[in-house]
Amino acid sequence: GVRIQLDRPRPEVSPTGARGKLARIESAYAHYQSNHVWHARPFTTLESLLTAFPKVRNDDLPDALAGALRVALKRPQQ
Repeated sequence: GVRIQLDRPRPEVSPTGARGKLARIESAYAHYQSNHVWHARPFTTLESLLTAFPKVRNDDLPDALAGALRVALKRPQQ
């Protein structure tokens, strides 16, 4: 698989708060840093957007990824 290095701190804000999109995308970095997420093959566009974030023209793809990770990696209710 393909591992990408994302050196970003985990945000201390709610994913649904005032900084919603920014917080959602930044929270995805924690999953990469902990090796819970890696790519089975290169996703050049996505990876370049993630590594350049927040200095990207369009952040919809990283935001969609962050939303998918929230659903896919959600812990079951106990």
